[in-house]
Amino acid sequence: MKKMLSMLVALAMLLTLAAPALAEQADVVGTWTVTDVEISGVTVDAAATGMQMTMTLEEDGAAALDDGSAVQTGTWSFDGETLSLVDETGDEMLLALQADGTLLLDADGMVIVWEMDAVQSGGEAADSDNLVTSDDAAAAGEAAASPDASDDATPVGTWVLESVDAAGETLTPADAGLEMSVTFNADGTATWVTDGVAAECSWMQDGAVVSAIDPAAEPAQVSEFALQADGTMTLEQADGMRLTFVPGAPAAAQAGAQLTYAFSIPDGWLQVTDQTLTEIVESDGMESASVLAVALATIQASGGTLYVGESLQTQMNVVAQPAAGMTFDDLRDQEALLAQQIPGFEFGEPVQYGETTFLPAENAINAQYYAIVDDVGYCFTMTNVLDGDVEFILSSFAVGA
Repeated sequence: MKKMLSMLVALAMLLTLAAPALAEQADVVGTWTVTDVEISGVTVDAAATGMQMTMTLEEDGAAALDDGSAVQTGTWSFDGETLSLVDETGDEMLLALQADGTLLLDADGMVIVWEMDAVQSGGEAADSDNLVTSDDAAAAGEAAASPDASDDATPVGTWVLESVDAAGETLTPADAGLEMSVTFNADGTATWVTDGVAAECSWMQDGAVVSAIDPAAEPAQVSEFALQADGTMTLEQADGMRLTFVPGAPAAAQAGAQLTYAFSIPDGWLQVTDQTLTEIVESDGMESASVLAVALATIQASGGTLYVGESLQTQMNVVAQPAAGMTFDDLRDQEALLAQQIPGFEFGEPVQYGETTFLPAENAINAQYYAIVDDVGYCFTMTNVLDGDVEFILSSFAVGA
């Protein structure tokens, strides 16, 4: 199933099998979520990479795979051991049922693990081994409203970030290097201020869940807040981080904040855009374009840009955000926390490229180079990039006025 498989591979790049148990067809009906990805023997938590992928199997044999930005449909069948998914073009994807109730997909040596959600589509509770806890919901980026929160509660007013929960630790905004507030206006508009940079959006409410919508993003980006019974409001992020807000005064926004920078890319490289994706379809086929389309949507949601080399296996993305006073020492202080979320994460010693000093970091999948210039943080993430190309790109980096 090429289209569905392409989305899975792309999401995994942003990063002893048990004997299969026998089961009846009804056992797999429901919604399944990707929880882990194993690459070259290294297991990566899907939530920590921002990966959001669900598979819904209906009783009538219909199937749908949703990566958060696009939905692919098809049909499914199950022989008690192997689940077969077939898309509208006839391509097939096989998943093996395991003794622990999970499904495994082996995609060219990369193993993707799926778990059944807590309640199956038939309305029956799943086995306790497959229950999704509030922590699982947080990892999937879903809003988890308190059952005691009043449906009549309103978010109108300003909410200020009070704490950040990540990898089992609770941090103050100062410790996390993050200043944030959200103001919900009665007319349905909202202002989100992050580290001095303001963004306008709209919002809507469904009971205790408040959805903030950024219409400027493509596709539209939605953040789901949850009003809690204790008077706080929480935001569960895809990477497993939980942000808790309390009523307060809005954070100050910096008027006209600009993040302007430039660098050169090697010959044969190109920036991935909607237009270049069309060119890639013509030259490399739909499968390669589908992989990059998912990666592009994920990176654009973080305000970054994506570049590829001639082989398309060589990739780089670049993200710039206000540093809010953060230094290399502050980044190093977060190394243990980052290592819990990203397998093999480790900072190196600062290196000089051109006029800029970078703090390098490596993990099991790629290499990153951090720079802080004029209180703005820049992160270059490199996958399969030659040392000479790394030096060429980073040496050309310059920050504009």
